[in-house]
Amino acid sequence: MILARDTIRGIGKFAGAVASIGALSIFIYSFANAVSFDDATHVFYTNWKQSLLAIAIYGLAFIPMTWAWIILARGCGALADRKALARVFLISQLGKYLPGNIGHLIGRAYLGRREGLSFGTMMMAMILEVSGVLLAGSMLAGVAAGLGSIKYGGLTLSLASGTIAVASLLGALLLLNRHKELVRRLAKPILLALACYLVVFALLITMNVILLGTIANNWVWSDLIKVAGAVVVSWLIGFVTPGAPAGIGLRELSFFSLLGGVYPDQAVILAAAASRIVTMLGDGIACLTGLAMKRHGKGPQLSTPSHYTIR
Repeated sequence: MILARDTIRGIGKFAGAVASIGALSIFIYSFANAVSFDDATHVFYTNWKQSLLAIAIYGLAFIPMTWAWIILARGCGALADRKALARVFLISQLGKYLPGNIGHLIGRAYLGRREGLSFGTMMMAMILEVSGVLLAGSMLAGVAAGLGSIKYGGLTLSLASGTIAVASLLGALLLLNRHKELVRRLAKPILLALACYLVVFALLITMNVILLGTIANNWVWSDLIKVAGAVVVSWLIGFVTPGAPAGIGLRELSFFSLLGGVYPDQAVILAAAASRIVTMLGDGIACLTGLAMKRHGKGPQLSTPSHYTIR
């Protein structure tokens, strides 16, 4: 049974990696046919202020992202220095670009163990994190569908993501059922983390609206609503596809497909490429920030109280 499950999981990751490579190849091909190097250089050169603003906005998104992780980790029983938890989270960000799309989670678990946090606590916090992100994304995708900015495919994805998120949350709480006090304590951290993830999505939407609105010189409100829906849905597609490192290729291609006919192809392709560059730079800066945060003392920085230990 375990062997079959591992085999299915391995096939899923391989299929996701193939899908990511295929989507990236199609996007690069479309980019090469729609945009010349001189055009791309000119666009980024003339809009460098907006590009810096986009980087700043993405960097700002790390505040609620990191805070949500701290809230969930401590809610799961980690008696942790907030700075140490933030350091673990930030350093692990580049891991998402490794094949498999779980490198950042593995890296966080490894770094957490080095700091003295139990593996069970880390895993439970990460399960709650993934569930919260999916739930926030599905909620916003549902709103976008209600506003008519995305069609049935996006609505189906939002419903599927929401179902997975709720099932994961319920499963996590059932696993923690023997820690009844911990389950009661987790209600507030989960809600606070969900609020943080909604803010993160709002910042991601703002970043992409600025990039595409500037490149296309289109600030029509109805079109911007469609951009918001495309951002959320394309992000979810990259997030739920196993094996796709940071959703690369899949997010860009789905973003381009969702906005076809709304904005000129050249503008959407440039904005999608710019968004990927911004997020990669932002993740790199986050990792460097984490590395710059010094550990205090030689002993474990994180611990879990014995009556809440998750093994």
